[in-house]
Amino acid sequence: MRVYRDLRLVEQLGSGIHRILKAYDKSIFKLSDNFLEICFPFEPDYVSNQVSNQVGNQVGNQVDSEKSPFFISDEISQALLDAFLNKTRPSAKQIEKYKPIVEQLTNEQKEILRFSDTPKKKKEILVDCLGLTNQTKNFNTHVEPLLKLKLIQKTLPNVPKSQFQRYVNTAKGKVVLYLLDNSEK
Repeated sequence: MRVYRDLRLVEQLGSGIHRILKAYDKSIFKLSDNFLEICFPFEPDYVSNQVSNQVGNQVGNQVDSEKSPFFISDEISQALLDAFLNKTRPSAKQIEKYKPIVEQLTNEQKEILRFSDTPKKKKEILVDCLGLTNQTKNFNTHVEPLLKLKLIQKTLPNVPKSQFQRYVNTAKGKVVLYLLDNSEK
């Protein structure tokens, strides 16, 4: 799992499909023409304990299985769970880097960022989110600056005029959104 690699708990990624199929049946896989979707049913407490135990066992075995067992602290276990559930907090460096961007955003742009956590059509952003008409001038005023700041991105960048074009937050946009949500509390 990439979470383990990002936390530097494993050296490389391998195929875990065989282990997944040992733990779950094939119904968790949904195949379409272009995508493979895997839905893991879990309870947060169960995942926390399982992640802690599995990582502890795996790393313990790699370190030195005969001398001492490896223990994963509650803090590391919670960090793994948060990363797994996509609740990671931006680093202090990211917070300082993106604070000025947060201060220059208009209220409409902030609403677009909150609304675009999943891919949205241009019309959905302008009409449903902002209550404006679906006109180019509104798009250029409110959405285009977010594209230029790389806070949102096109889902089909190579086909800009596609009827299937959607806009979604980038990683940078998610950090800015985190700062927005946590600075206004």
